[in-house]
Amino acid sequence: IPKGQARKLVPKYIGPFKILAEVEPGSAYKLELPADMLRRRIHPTFNANLLRLHVANDDARFPSRSWEQVTQISLGSGTREIAEIVGFKKGDNGFIFYCKWSDKHITEEALEKVRELPAFADYCDAMG
Repeated sequence: IPKGQARKLVPKYIGPFKILAEVEPGSAYKLELPADMLRRRIHPTFNANLLRLHVANDDARFPSRSWEQVTQISLGSGTREIAEIVGFKKGDNGFIFYCKWSDKHITEEALEKVRELPAFADYCDAMG
């Protein structure tokens, strides 16, 4: 669930994704997932009861509505980006960084999320 979004507003299903192989006949399938989902360690094999047949939008009932407009889930190409890191704290599971986004919001992010960002390198240089 994206941070700051209510569970009831998140789409129940995302996709569509291409089926690459039937791992276990009738019960498990391997899907072609986007690279950023694989980076988040989402395994590409799913049980059949978690999958649904994709039904395309009905343009007569919902004209000009695309999947991205309905879901509002960022799969790695969001419009926000971290402008700078303004601080950190030691949490139970490692370091937590206070990140200021391009829209001026400040959130707490884990080290794994910010490690490869230019803002992280700038913050480390500033801290010595």
